[in-house]
Amino acid sequence: MRIAFLTFEFPDVRPGGIGSYVCKCAASLAAAGHEAHLFTLTVPPHIKAGLPRNVFVHDVPDIAEQISSGTLPGPLGVTALNGELPIYKLAVAALLANALREAHSKSAFDIVEAPEYEALALPLMFRPLPGVPVVTQIHLCTRVNAFANDIPVGKTDQLADALELAGILAADAVCAATRSIVEVTKQLLPFRREVTIIPYPVEARVSGLPRPGDGPVLFVGRLQKRKGCEILASAATIFLKKHANARLHIAGGDTNTGPRGTSMQQEMIRRIDAHLRPRVTFLGELPQDQLAGEISGCRFQVIPSTVENFANTAIDAMAGCCPVVYAGGTGLDDVVGDAGLRAWPLTPENLAGQMEIAWTNPGLAGDLAARGLERIRNHFAIEQVTRQRIAFYQSVIAQKAAGDALRVFDRLGELTSMQVGCVLNALTTLLNATVGLPPTLATPGRHVKACLDELSGRLGRAPVVWLFGAGRYTLRLLAERFLWESQGLSIAGIIDEHPRFAGMTHYLGLRLRSLKAMHAALDGGEAVDALILSTDTLQEVFWERTGSLRDRGIATIKLV
Repeated sequence: MRIAFLTFEFPDVRPGGIGSYVCKCAASLAAAGHEAHLFTLTVPPHIKAGLPRNVFVHDVPDIAEQISSGTLPGPLGVTALNGELPIYKLAVAALLANALREAHSKSAFDIVEAPEYEALALPLMFRPLPGVPVVTQIHLCTRVNAFANDIPVGKTDQLADALELAGILAADAVCAATRSIVEVTKQLLPFRREVTIIPYPVEARVSGLPRPGDGPVLFVGRLQKRKGCEILASAATIFLKKHANARLHIAGGDTNTGPRGTSMQQEMIRRIDAHLRPRVTFLGELPQDQLAGEISGCRFQVIPSTVENFANTAIDAMAGCCPVVYAGGTGLDDVVGDAGLRAWPLTPENLAGQMEIAWTNPGLAGDLAARGLERIRNHFAIEQVTRQRIAFYQSVIAQKAAGDALRVFDRLGELTSMQVGCVLNALTTLLNATVGLPPTLATPGRHVKACLDELSGRLGRAPVVWLFGAGRYTLRLLAERFLWESQGLSIAGIIDEHPRFAGMTHYLGLRLRSLKAMHAALDGGEAVDALILSTDTLQEVFWERTGSLRDRGIATIKLV
């Protein structure tokens, strides 16, 4: 079979659980003799070169990259973005769908799979490829993520909910890795469809068990409320007080899911007693090879998520003979089961208690590691899971070939009138873009232009301004660079600490530096007037990270 996957995320480029799953699943299908084709945004050549045989990446330049290269008119691109993230996602979905159609015209695909998150397959569902079914894999949708991170309902993105639910309803079939994530999704985003459960494929790696007393306790994951980070920090204080030789390593990028939208890392630090903080190391987001080294070198791993699907961090730990302490009541029960120490109810005291058991009983920890490896071999082995997935794909293909009695738009009957309105509004915005109508909302680029205009007027010259952050918001922001460049103003470059930019000197036609490199340039006499925090969700996190530049007298501007 030729199987196509749509994904925004990609390991070591745009990290996330979906990207990890797609690459693991693609590798397992390729090993079974099938072709896996991954449609995503730009992936560096050295990462593509490391993919297994029969796994192919079809990467598509993002909207901002296309505007930068001149292949897409700036006004058209920015009208499509319109300052709203879900509409940007819909535009990305259209780009990926177009690339897939082009590849399909040369050599046909048998089936397409995409996540419900970000609704990447909707353009293919609304204009299907004849005879090619589309499968939606439930991972962890926007509504579930908002619920787990305690984001107030008023801030929930209704458009994202509508698009993602439409992606579930309009698919030819739906699958998921755990029953738990299906139940949570149905509670928050109700639908009646049957869902086929297929776990992720996992390769068991034979290695020596961690030596007693050797290595820190390890947490891997984004620093989010739903990952149990606040509870972990409070539990760490209890645990570290009792064990003077214990250390905790925390590997993952910061988020704004702390109290009142603030930095979760700062909230975790606040919760850990000051005299214990030197024994807690925040490693940030690590490349896959460095992360593997942390897992192999730790004493055990702790996973206190309050909502979880088929956690990659759990299976990676178990596959590497690493004992696991985890929170019950989520998809981790399906994955880890009796092969780990379960903290439930999840409280700092209960979590610290299970961590203490793992720390003080090396024999038990070794037994749990062995059980974890055995559990993988019995339930998640690559060959077994791949056979399940292939059989599922074949049944969906056969059903499609027999004739689907329910048309796509008939399947959307479960959408509420509000959700239908949200989808129609998004489609109208994209239609406006095609005829050149201006955006109806203030966009990121217009905010930047206003900042540059104000600085220019105050300084009496063109200001030297850098952006901090090279994420999605920056892509949307730079789509409108024509607004200020047409007036002789410019952005000098971008500062970003993400590992995916290691060794790169330019991005989207601008200079690219790490924070360390920027300090070196300032030491060398380079002048900078201001720094713009290029984010709409991580303002407090970015503010904390840029304190060293403010200490040097560089003005820092928050756009939103």
